Amino acid sequence: MQRSIEVWVSQVVGKITPATKLWAECYPLPVGEAAARRLYAKRRKRYPAGLRGLLPFRGKEEAYWGLRAEEKHSVVDMFGLKGPEGWAPSGEEHLWLGDFAYSLRGRDGTSLAGLVEQGATWWRDFSAESVLGRPSGSGMWTSPDEFESDLLAAVDKLRNQGDKLTQEKVASLLHCDMRTLKRWLKQSNTSWRDIRVL
Repeated sequence: MQRSIEVWVSQVVGKITPATKLWAECYPLPVGEAAARRLYAKRRKRYPAGLRGLLPFRGKEEAYWGLRAEEKHSVVDMFGLKGPEGWAPSGEEHLWLGDFAYSLRGRDGTSLAGLVEQGATWWRDFSAESVLGRPSGSGMWTSPDEFESDLLAAVDKLRNQGDKLTQEKVASLLHCDMRTLKRWLKQSNTSWRDIRVL
């Protein structure tokens, strides 16, 4: 993601001047004018003229990921923004992924508009909006206790629905394949026979 920001900066700014170096080397990159001005104010530096009118947003946006696409008379800048900070385990580095943002300018065509939708889908799937760590019920558990808890919930659900209790149906509810289910049954020392008679 950081490399994408470096490439975006080189496409948009071209040559980095001593005045824009502070901004260009930031990660996440301030892509909103208010965020860039705050950066320079914090360092007691003068806001560079080279950034005026260059940034695609006016607010406090900061980007972890960026992409520029151009075609004929159109250009689109897309960004994966930094999100508000929340809880993270002590001592761990954490990227707080936020919204998808874009700036589309052009004339005589809308070919890049579809790219915006694809970019939004990619960022949503990549970012914490959809998945933060391991998806719940993905078939991989952090401990045998967690596995057993999910297993019993799946068994209860099948029984409550009046369905026949089979390993295939349980695996489907746990979003895993049969091999994963059998491996976790073995790792957790859980007998399928015991599960069936509960």
